Amino acid sequence: MTLTPQVTDLAGNAIANTVFAFTTSTTPDLAPPTIVASSPPYNAVVGTNARVRLVFSEKISPLAINNSTFHLHSSNGGGPVAATAALSPDGLSATLTPQNPLIPFTQYSWSLDSFSDLSGHDGSGTSAYFYTSGGPDTAAPAVYSVSPLNGMTGVPVNAVVVVTLTEQVDLTSITGNTFRLLQGGAPVPGVTTLSYDQKTLTFSRSTLALAPSTTYTIQLSGYSDNSGNIGAPLSTTFTTSASAALDTTKPTLISISPADGSTGVGLTTPVVVTFDEPVRLDSSNSGLGVSVAGVTLSGAVSMSGNALTFTPDGAYPPNSNIFIFISVADLAGNYSSYSKSFRTVATVDSTAPVVTSVTPTDGSTAQSPSATVVLTFSKPLNPNTINTNTIALLNGSARLNASVSRSADGRTVTISPYSNPGRNHSDSRGDQRCHRSGWKSPG
Repeated sequence: MTLTPQVTDLAGNAIANTVFAFTTSTTPDLAPPTIVASSPPYNAVVGTNARVRLVFSEKISPLAINNSTFHLHSSNGGGPVAATAALSPDGLSATLTPQNPLIPFTQYSWSLDSFSDLSGHDGSGTSAYFYTSGGPDTAAPAVYSVSPLNGMTGVPVNAVVVVTLTEQVDLTSITGNTFRLLQGGAPVPGVTTLSYDQKTLTFSRSTLALAPSTTYTIQLSGYSDNSGNIGAPLSTTFTTSASAALDTTKPTLISISPADGSTGVGLTTPVVVTFDEPVRLDSSNSGLGVSVAGVTLSGAVSMSGNALTFTPDGAYPPNSNIFIFISVADLAGNYSSYSKSFRTVATVDSTAPVVTSVTPTDGSTAQSPSATVVLTFSKPLNPNTINTNTIALLNGSARLNASVSRSADGRTVTISPYSNPGRNHSDSRGDQRCHRSGWKSPG
């Protein structure tokens, strides 16, 4: 295509002689374009600095992406959120960037009404919603675990290469070069998959097994979270076993502390489980889960050698049955599951739970009418005492229709209003309400 100086602007200024070139494919394009990835994911909770990003199956017409077709709406109403829609230079992705921070604790929905490829085929419009947290997300994702471990030797030739991160990864930031396995500098053929919770990356090689007695390099780079914070690159190595035999044997639990069925266990005793071979820790298997009365207890899980350790964030309830659920995989992906239990020492717990934080903050103003209220407590609450009869959201003296839910560890309660007739809300909480409503810890 050429442009000659006979082309001028309205003032008569001639354009420079310009030539553009492109090459056609050998076959016609008959397939409509599709959206293959989007961020934030459906129903996710993201920072107030989040932006919407889409990845397409093929190049999209630059005329198809603009603020008339690609827009963002708040559940508060008021028309589209001020944002800038842009198509990437390669035509394979589009980004919708809000011009101002999003409102905290608010539901948003994005929609792409229509789009087409370079051949004029129309794609199907789509939409999704997400929620904002209390503020911007400025922390970059970091590596939580990698398997096989850096420097490990004797790795089975059918080992699964897995990296788990500390937070959700933006699916649109994962490309064929983001997560790679190299041998002697050359990429090993394979594909990368992201777990359902978008925290674990797994490299699936095209061949059944790796080469014996060979050093491989794991590389991770260019990934980001749903707010666009880019994670630090990773480069680790491992060496395979001299044996070409595949590992098809499940890991076996050889010891557990406290022992299964033991009694009089201290209220802060860590749980340690040891296996007959190295295991991996990632978000695709639960590792170690500890619960009481149906409430999952919060704590940190760490790995050392063939052992996993659960360290509780607080004390177990006294004179209670503590249940341990173990689900682990070895380096080759062979899974094992176990259920164990112990009973804590019979010490009386006379400390009442208290509210340690509330969002929106007490006395705050100009909050969204649809904002959810989040209460955090000093200790797990009895799930049988958490309901709409014990916790109320009020507008003056009028009770609002709202749902009440608790976190898995029993320490966080969320109140979500169904409707918001007014803006001046107050939530009934504190020691007096706890005593009157019968809130108490499990056990």
